[in-house]
Amino acid sequence: MQRSLKKIAFISIGLIFLLTAFFLSKWYLSTAKNLNSVYLIPKDAIYFLASDQPVKNWKKVRDSELWQHLQTNAYFADLSSNVNAFDSILQENTKLFELLGSKKLIISTHPISKYKYDYLFIVDLKKTSKLLQFRTLATRFLSDNYKLSQRKYNGVEILELFDKKTRETLYLAVIDNNLIASYSHTLVETSIDQLAAPVIGRDLKFLEIHQQVKENKLFQMYIQYDYVDDFAYILSKYNDSWLTDISNTLRYSGFDLDLIAGNKIIAKGYTISTDSLNPYLEALSNSGVGKHTIATVAPHRTSMYFSFGFADFSRFYENYTEIQKQHPQQFKSLQSSQKRIENLLDIDVQKNFINWMSDEIALLKLEPINQVEKDNFALVIKANDIALATKNLNYVVKQVKKKTPVKFNEINFKGYPIKFMSIKGFFKMFLGGYFRKLETPYYTILEDYVIFSNHPNTLKYIITSFIEKNTLKEASNYKKFVTNFDAKSNLFIYINTPMIYDALLDKVGGVAKKDLLNNKVYFTSFSQLGLQIAPEDLMLKSKIVIQYKDQESLRFSDEFKSPTVAVDTEVTPAENPIVIQQVDEMQTLTINPKDLNAKSYTKKFPNGKVQVTVPLKDGKKNGMYKEYYKSGILRLKGRFKNDKKTGTWKKYDIHGKLLVKKRYSS
Repeated sequence: MQRSLKKIAFISIGLIFLLTAFFLSKWYLSTAKNLNSVYLIPKDAIYFLASDQPVKNWKKVRDSELWQHLQTNAYFADLSSNVNAFDSILQENTKLFELLGSKKLIISTHPISKYKYDYLFIVDLKKTSKLLQFRTLATRFLSDNYKLSQRKYNGVEILELFDKKTRETLYLAVIDNNLIASYSHTLVETSIDQLAAPVIGRDLKFLEIHQQVKENKLFQMYIQYDYVDDFAYILSKYNDSWLTDISNTLRYSGFDLDLIAGNKIIAKGYTISTDSLNPYLEALSNSGVGKHTIATVAPHRTSMYFSFGFADFSRFYENYTEIQKQHPQQFKSLQSSQKRIENLLDIDVQKNFINWMSDEIALLKLEPINQVEKDNFALVIKANDIALATKNLNYVVKQVKKKTPVKFNEINFKGYPIKFMSIKGFFKMFLGGYFRKLETPYYTILEDYVIFSNHPNTLKYIITSFIEKNTLKEASNYKKFVTNFDAKSNLFIYINTPMIYDALLDKVGGVAKKDLLNNKVYFTSFSQLGLQIAPEDLMLKSKIVIQYKDQESLRFSDEFKSPTVAVDTEVTPAENPIVIQQVDEMQTLTINPKDLNAKSYTKKFPNGKVQVTVPLKDGKKNGMYKEYYKSGILRLKGRFKNDKKTGTWKKYDIHGKLLVKKRYSS
């Protein structure tokens, strides 16, 4: 990013020099055509930005709280010197920048290899009546720091501006009324080639999007999804199937970008799909919109809330099934899987699930519970009749116990039952590939919401947050942020950046990971990200919001504090001689079994020796509990019955000497 932004400052100087020192006479004395700048964008553009007032709009960005924050970062120190130089030039040469400031600027991003990307700059020069002043002011930029050369490519002159200090070359050319520039000669050459057969500028789907973007804010941004997965790989060296789905499903997005109060970016626009829309998204866009209310039960430190909304789920599922029929093999597989599960368990998917599902389902990614369970997520389904949902889910659980070897009795956690529904692959078959991670789920019910997770500890965490009213709905920052969006839509995504930071580190690699590690403070300052999509005519109305907060504000908000993973520690009486409050001297370690059907739980030290072992029954401690020091010497032993201490318990010091005995009634 640093190198890219430095280039923009250098490009600004290069553009000015070029306009006066090389092409001015050729361009100005000729009869220039009015060529649409978009025709010169190479067809592999990942995204591009456009502005009719680039200098004026840059001033607004430069003076914002958000940009001031970036300037304080050591990572941007070198960039800041270029920005200051740019501002000095701006102040000393007002008339010159008035000319450039009224010209349309496009900056497009392109892959130039499997591992690199670069930028192309296009300026619509048009005509000007201030030639004399412009020529006089621009000559001031000539210096011995640059070496100039020129060559021709397909009849177009290319100026090569070599910076002796940075050892980089800026390539520039003029095509009719447009100036093009890049640090990659292949991009300039590809842009010249594009003139003969423009792709993006004549793509009907792009033109539809372009007509919808109002172009009355700071910048316009266009995304071409064909290359999004390639760009993600360049950044992270990581491929994800959902990005491939997006590339295959969506065609373009166009947004009008604005900066609000110096600390919030709002992008409003539209998205258009390919002709072969993903069946799931096609069904979603034809099923009406739904409210996003699962924040009622989502913990306030949820790192991602990924919500699907529809008028009602039965309408969505009917549309999804009809669309699947257009793909015979896929439909046959779907029907076969559904029939197999229904026959095995003697259940009816329509009756036992679809009939009670309402207008929203969502995936929640939560903060890590412990060192092991870091990939912590849940599926939440809103019910239109929670009594009907409870009745049918109880029936399904009963059938699972009856028809399979699974034997699991529900456990009660703080007044809420946690049950087990072992139907492997059910949610992938039922709800699509986006839910494939949910394999053998536990579930609980809170108000009108059924919550599923692979881990019972996730459900315990959600229940505790709900009881304590620590939910997104009650979180002040979320409540304020969500007012930027409509109450209903097809898709709503909310990301808490400080909370998702560690998960991102596990996903990315290469330069992207290094940048995240070195710049955590500055990355997490963009604390809230939101995306909303809803159908409008034959397009998808889209909105993106990015909120900046200074670190002082984040530090005092529990919503944004970095996740703290609980770690069991070993403390002896000698190490902790001061007792502040009355505690159970036979206190045991907190255990978090991932499988409530497990017969026992064992945890080991990093050296491989056992730290604790205890039998389990339905996820509860039930039998002889033994806890050890790292040396292997017994520290604590006693018996549990239904998760409660019973009988005589004994505690030993690090040498194995008995310290205390205590008897508990069963």
